[in-house]
Amino acid sequence: MHEGSLEAFHELQAGRKLQPMQHRILHALHHKGPLTREELGYMCDMKLSSVCGRVKALIELDLIEECGYVLVNKYKQTLVKIKVYNA
Repeated sequence: MHEGSLEAFHELQAGRKLQPMQHRILHALHHKGPLTREELGYMCDMKLSSVCGRVKALIELDLIEECGYVLVNKYKQTLVKIKVYNA
């Protein structure tokens, strides 16, 4: 991860009031890189519907972004990652 992104990641965790499940998602993305919502659900021990709501909120807060697709069992799934901030 870009050094400016790491700094931004720590700043946003310290400065924003996020729900515990949002922190879990950010933590997983920080340590594992781009993931699908399904992978986030597995890693964070959350239902897919809960993950989707948290991911949507984090995208609206401009903290994460969609960054591509992967094929899983012939279905296209969107990847999300922590938003890169250029320092």
